[in-house]
Amino acid sequence: MKQPSFGIIAPNYGRPNILRLWCAQIKRLRQELNICIPACIISEEEDKSICDEYFISHVTHENDPVTEKFNKGCEWIRNIGLDYMLILGSDDICSTGTIRRVMVEMKRCFDVIGIDGVYFYSIDGQYRGQLVHLQGKRMLGVCKAISSSILEKVNWRPWHKERSWGMDAIASQNIAPHVKSKCIISNTIVVDCKSKVNINHSGLWFRKIKIKSDPNIFYNILSDEEKQILKTR
Repeated sequence: MKQPSFGIIAPNYGRPNILRLWCAQIKRLRQELNICIPACIISEEEDKSICDEYFISHVTHENDPVTEKFNKGCEWIRNIGLDYMLILGSDDICSTGTIRRVMVEMKRCFDVIGIDGVYFYSIDGQYRGQLVHLQGKRMLGVCKAISSSILEKVNWRPWHKERSWGMDAIASQNIAPHVKSKCIISNTIVVDCKSKVNINHSGLWFRKIKIKSDPNIFYNILSDEEKQILKTR
């Protein structure tokens, strides 16, 4: 079976160095998977120059409500005619192996594909350089792929409420009546880079999750360019 097409969307607000890290991630994924992965950042105009450096599309949209940023990403996926939309935060960094496994499940035509674990990495402050792991039993919002057939059934507007919080719950509840098949992938590496400016900042997660993980789990998935960006953030 032919590999289904997919694109990656990510709303962003501020934090240009982390945005650059996210864009360098897309460069790595394209090179290591040897495919041209369409990717789009939805954010304010000042981010466009960074996106242009990495041949990443940019859609300008204000930050409030954030749900409309996500819907703009859906519109972008629809306009270029892709089979799946993969959702990332602009501070979420995936291993190439994780995306490769998502692609395998796309060939099995699941309506929704996701992961059940995520790492948190602190880029500043008291916990700088530390990594912790959150393992759950349900599908998380990060690195979730939704098929175009499901998006079509909600008129490509899964975020049907104007909100700036609870993004995953809004979309999940809206598409749920149409979803007939799901796949949850375990033992993946997706790292949420937290800083003091996050709403759910690094301190919250590092106080909550007591068992530390080896930071090399994160560093080892990065290209040399990503490591340099992380080092000089």
